[in-house]
Amino acid sequence: MTTCRIAVCLSLTLLSACVGEPYQRPETKMPEAWHSENAGLACQAEICKANEGWWKQLNDEALDALMEMAARNNHDLKIAEARIAEARALRGETFSKLLPDIGATGSATRAGNQSSLGNSDKPNNAWQAGLNANWEIDLFGGTRAALEAGDAGTLRAEAEYRRGLLLLLAEVARTYTETRTLQTLEALTQKNLALQKETLRATRLQHEAQAVSKLDVLRAEGQVSTTEAELPTITALLAASRHRLSVLIGEAPGSVDDALKETKSVPQFSEAILLDTPIAVIAARPDVQAAEYALMEAVALKNSASAEIFPKLTLSGFFGVGDASLFGASNPWSLGASALMPLLNFGRISSQIDAADARKQQAFHRYQQIVLKALEEVENTLVAYTQEKKRQKSLDKAATSYREAARLARIKYEAGDASFLDLLIAEERLLGAESSALTSRSNVAKSAITLHTALGMTPIQPSQKGEPND
Repeated sequence: MTTCRIAVCLSLTLLSACVGEPYQRPETKMPEAWHSENAGLACQAEICKANEGWWKQLNDEALDALMEMAARNNHDLKIAEARIAEARALRGETFSKLLPDIGATGSATRAGNQSSLGNSDKPNNAWQAGLNANWEIDLFGGTRAALEAGDAGTLRAEAEYRRGLLLLLAEVARTYTETRTLQTLEALTQKNLALQKETLRATRLQHEAQAVSKLDVLRAEGQVSTTEAELPTITALLAASRHRLSVLIGEAPGSVDDALKETKSVPQFSEAILLDTPIAVIAARPDVQAAEYALMEAVALKNSASAEIFPKLTLSGFFGVGDASLFGASNPWSLGASALMPLLNFGRISSQIDAADARKQQAFHRYQQIVLKALEEVENTLVAYTQEKKRQKSLDKAATSYREAARLARIKYEAGDASFLDLLIAEERLLGAESSALTSRSNVAKSAITLHTALGMTPIQPSQKGEPND
């Protein structure tokens, strides 16, 4: 008998150890260096881990304040925080299944016997109270696997929070850049409009003196009207950009108008691209981390489903006190054990295991795809940033040249050495060149923001409130 018991115990131990599969990180082929960097498209002089507070290098107090308010008040981010709390609570619920379920019970009765002749026995008063316990022993690791899934689910929720925070901060920075771009464009347009109105005034005076034709006056009037027509569009876009910033920080539209009333230049990042190796960048991205945690969760859930094919053992016990009129005081107690072995369920458990395995395969391929997309995103943003920097330099040179050409054309026109058409063409080209240069500076800033986002840096961590203490 003893030998039989030892054999049974050994068999149960081996079975428990064999249930499920251990998690192994998927092997993903990772390049040793960035393709864009090797192609000379990125900065090769300095390769280091990028600063997590990437917007701090702009030294813009208004942007710093918006970032902090967004991280603190944005409602989408609060939803993500609530998902973390939910995941931790569900994990705590699963952990409780590893422990005994203890409850208190109590009862009281009064009974008697009434005969047909009217005689009755003395009523019996009885009461009983005690503690009742049930404990399902996790012999084959099903609950422990579910607990591992809960741990992975919590980590996944935290990674998704960091991903949401990363995208939120990037959107705030991009919208702030757009706001400053529109402010600068509005000021530039008003400046050119003032020059054009001055030209119109001078042209009318010359027309009155019969120095120029009516055609020159009409051209000057048309130029002023065309430039004036651009201002309402810029004003509307600027208002929409400010409204978007207000909502991103969790406020009603218009709440940031006073803070951003003063016109400032477009934010510009430093020349150096701070870049780490591909394997380090990809490992730091929260979307990749979330995908891996989702795979860990799927593996654990499959292990939990696989444990359902084995018996369940439950221990139970009761200890109490009681009293009855007929029998006096007592201390009832009981101990017991029960086992449940699935025999015939018409493929329900095997189907659940197959479904869990299919979800694991989905999570595996989703992880691999997210890694590839992450590599693609970084490569694309590196190319976009470096190429836009080159474009910006050329457009800045063009704007400088057209600015000087417009100045000389105005001098010659006022001196009578150039026609109004020459001046008109020079001023139109200047306005176009300055607008293109401004747009390029804005695109450079936005590309830098996208690059920092692609590098996956999240400086603010989710709240630890509600974390289990077990």
